[in-house]
This record gives sequence, C-alpha cells and structure tokens, in this order.
Amino acid sequence: YIGPDKQDPDLQTKAQIVNASGAYLMPGMAEMHVHLPSPEEQRKFFTLSLMGGVTTIRSMRGKPQHLELRKPLGYRIPHMYLGAPIITRFTPLDEKSADSIMHAYSTAGYDFIKVLDIKDSVSFITLMKYARMYKLPVCGHMLYNLSLECLLNNGYSTIEHLGGDIDASKKGQAYLNNILALTKANHIYQCPT
Repeated sequence: YIGPDKQDPDLQTKAQIVNASGAYLMPGMAEMHVHLPSPEEQRKFFTLSLMGGVTTIRSMRGKPQHLELRKPLGYRIPHMYLGAPIITRFTPLDEKSADSIMHAYSTAGYDFIKVLDIKDSVSFITLMKYARMYKLPVCGHMLYNLSLECLLNNGYSTIEHLGGDIDASKKGQAYLNNILALTKANHIYQCPT
C-alpha cells in the first residue's frame, strides 16, 4: 500500500512501515537474461543484484541444482524465473522424447524452456506441441535454420538478443514491418540483453 498514513482495518499487515515523505519510490528492476554464477558466487551475485534494485531474475541456462534456489537459503534473493536445461540441436525431439523431456521439466518445477539452437523445423514444431501441452513457455535464440515466420507463428514467447530483427531489416522496410506486426500480433517479446 502506498498512501496517506491511516489506520485502515483492511490494511492491517506485519510488513515494515516506511515513512517515505520527501523520498522517491522506484519499482524493482528485472534482469531478464542471466546465466547464474557458480554456487560459491551466487550469494554475492544475489546480494549485489538486490543492492542494485534488481528484484527479479530470469535464469537462462538452467541446471537441476538451480531448483534448490526455491528453498529457503538463509539470505534474500531476487524473485527467480528458472529456465530448464537448454534445448540444442542435439536434444532428441521426436514425439516420445519431447513428451518425456517436457513432462520432466514441468514436474521438476522449471518456469520455461530455452532453445539455443535446434535440429530442424520438425523438431521445433514437436517441441512447441509438447511445451504447450505442459504449459511451459518457450523462448530462446533466433533459430537461423528456421524461417522467422515459422518461429513467430508457433508460440515462441521471447526472442533473445534481438535475433532476427536485424536480418529482417536488411530485407527492406516492408518485410521488417511485416515481421514486427507478426511479432506484436503473436505477443512475442524481444529481450535485447
């Protein structure tokens, strides 16, 4: 609650009350593309993040040990969105494997899937089918062995590093405008990092 100091029964809380008269309040920042450091460096990393106003982190290179960050650590950390171990062109993505992988990642508690690269469009379509089934958003790099339209029309949620847009701009303003419209229509975010 932000507002005049008053005793309102609906606002009873055990939260610390801060008199911010004459001060500024800023929302927490989000670091949307993080590769977490080694476990020995994590406490320092989280402390420095919080000191800098970063209250949310999206971890882009998940490891099973990162799931331990969901448990009390004895010190504060930013809110975490944890990516599963990355998908690459070497990840088997036939129907059975994709179902098994997405089920395992969903059950383990990961928040999303990150694709670094992928074998082909069939693997991508299969991945997206099972990610939707298990309600796991899929984000990652621009997949240069797929068309940008394929990527944008099949449920990718975020493209990292502004992938694709620079190449699209080289094909002319009309093509770029079409890609930007498709990106917007499909609610795909760009993470410039």
